[in-house]
Amino acid sequence: NPKIAAPSLLAALLAVTVMIGGPVAAVVISHQKELAEQQRDRAENNEKQARANEQKAVAAQKLADKNAERARKNAERAEKNATQAAEQRSLALRALTTLVTEVQQKLEDTPATHALKQSLLETALKGLRQIAASAGKSTIADSRMAVAHQRMGDVFQVLGHVGDARAQYERM
Repeated sequence: NPKIAAPSLLAALLAVTVMIGGPVAAVVISHQKELAEQQRDRAENNEKQARANEQKAVAAQKLADKNAERARKNAERAEKNATQAAEQRSLALRALTTLVTEVQQKLEDTPATHALKQSLLETALKGLRQIAASAGKSTIADSRMAVAHQRMGDVFQVLGHVGDARAQYERM
C-alpha cells in the first residue's frame, strides 16, 4: 500500500538517521568540547605568561631607573672632580708663577744667587711642564683652562722657552 509505505519509509529513514546521527553528533560534540577545553587551557597559560612578562618588565624598568640615577650621580661626581682638578691646576700654576716672577725679582738684586735662581727656574719649569701635560689630558675646555694655558705660556716665555710658550698659547 503506497499510502502506508511512504510514511513508513520516512519513519524508517528517520530512525536510521537518529541511530547514525546520534553517535556522530555525540562524537562531534565531544570533539568540540575538547577543542574548547584546549583553547581555555591555552588562554590560561597565555594569561599566566602575560603576568610573568609584566612582572619582568616592571623589574627591568626599576633596574633601568636605578641605573639612570647612578649614572646621573656619577656624572655629577665626575663634574665635581673635574672642577677640583682644574682648581688644583690653577693653584699650582699660581704657585709656579709666583716662584718664577716674584721670587726671581726679589733675588735679582741679591749677589751670588745666580745658581739658586737657575735651580728655582728649573724646578718651576718641571712643575709647569707637568701642569701642561695634566691640562692636556683634561677633557674640559672651559675659561679656566684657557687662562691657565695663557699663564703657562707667559711663564714659559719669561723662562725663554718660546716653543713651549707658543704651544700653550695655541691651546687657548
